Amino acid sequence: MSLQERTAKAAAWSALGTFVQVVVSFAGLAVIARILGPEPFGVTAAAWVVIGLASVVVTNSFNESLFNHERPERGHYDAVFWMLLLVAMLFAGIIALLRHPIAGLMGIPELATILPVSVLVLPLSAASAVQEALLVRELRLRAVTHAGNAGAIAASLTGTAAALSGFGIWSLVAMPLVNVTVRLLAILPATRWMPGFQGRWRHLRELGRFGLTVAGIRVAEFADKALPRAIVGAVLGAEALGHYSLAWRFYEQLSVVLKSPLTKIAMPAVARLRSDTAELRLMLQRSNRLVSVVATPCFAGLLAVAPVAVPLLVGPQWVPSALLLQVFCVIGIRTAMGIFQPSVMRGVGRPGDHLKMVLGRLALAAVVTPPAAMFGLLAVALASAARHVAEWPIAAALVAGPTGDTVWGQLRVVLPALGAAAMMALGVTAFVAGLDGVLAPAVLLAAAVPLGVMLYLLALGLFAPTTVRTLCALALAWLRRDREALRAVARSI
Repeated sequence: MSLQERTAKAAAWSALGTFVQVVVSFAGLAVIARILGPEPFGVTAAAWVVIGLASVVVTNSFNESLFNHERPERGHYDAVFWMLLLVAMLFAGIIALLRHPIAGLMGIPELATILPVSVLVLPLSAASAVQEALLVRELRLRAVTHAGNAGAIAASLTGTAAALSGFGIWSLVAMPLVNVTVRLLAILPATRWMPGFQGRWRHLRELGRFGLTVAGIRVAEFADKALPRAIVGAVLGAEALGHYSLAWRFYEQLSVVLKSPLTKIAMPAVARLRSDTAELRLMLQRSNRLVSVVATPCFAGLLAVAPVAVPLLVGPQWVPSALLLQVFCVIGIRTAMGIFQPSVMRGVGRPGDHLKMVLGRLALAAVVTPPAAMFGLLAVALASAARHVAEWPIAAALVAGPTGDTVWGQLRVVLPALGAAAMMALGVTAFVAGLDGVLAPAVLLAAAVPLGVMLYLLALGLFAPTTVRTLCALALAWLRRDREALRAVARSI
């Protein structure tokens, strides 16, 4: 198969796996949220702030440099494996030893109890990072999908059973531990690779510049997410942090479904096409158009129905999370407009551009978040959304150089979907507001979803009729299982 066909197949497997994982995780999350309420979610979110920094270094740093290397040797894989495992164990030990000062600093005493157990996720994640990198580099995402599904199902069942049995916050602590353990056990047979001792310092030096830059990006991205949570927890308390965290998790669940299948394989694909600017630009234009048409209305639709959906799914005690979720959906729409921008920067060998962009957003967060917290949760969420939206033209300008696609060219590709999604969101919002209290919440939500789909397709037909015809042809070819027709339609997007 061609690279484009292999990439599409890998993306399809990743999409299927991600969808299953999110559905299973969301079902468990809804049950646990109803049982536990906001405060335990706030405590575990604070633990994530502490552990997450080490986690992103372990799972998304030097292993990504293996994608970018043209011909990695066995020694590269061995060296990265042992380095990540050592770093994970070092971080886990430091956090466990400093659990009491950390809990006091964050003003959440319960942290000292759960941190020594929660840090076990770090070495478990490190043990599977290189194996997964091997599979992703080869675009063998079927094995990654099966492992991810197994982990998500096991974690959701464990967390739900623990919450129903009265284990309280420990049900939330157990979920990530079960997830990474089952994922590791499932992924090992697929790689047929076990760590050895052929790694040398030269292998790390060859990966070092790219790996360190990617690690810097991941740390900065984590800090950008963690800083608002840390400030919310310190200023507004664990319950407020619980509302903020649940809203973000709802947004992130949808975001993972829409983004992860493509971003997971985007960087390896870009790295293989970086010497062919014309082909790279064409692939990105097609991909951006397709993603915007699918992802933008999903975030816009969630924004419109959030006031009904959140209390219906997780209970009336979570009503404050609905407004926060609506704000986070604006971040999702912005992300859908430039989903491949970070992958392009790293894939063409310019991760420094991505790092500068994230550091700029982080610096802005450090300036605007503390005063925003004085005005409450909504102000913090609005400040975060404003930072992400303001970043888009900067990212588009950085991508324009290596792809030859101008900022206006990138915007023009996504404008039809953006306009159609805006019209749909206005229509669904008016429908929900007009019938709220008249229809039962479940009936109202069930009616709002098909109405949104119909309004979006009608509006998209006005802005981009050719795109609607192409999507219909794509759906028809898929239903017929006609591979040749699928390829022909995909080439025309």
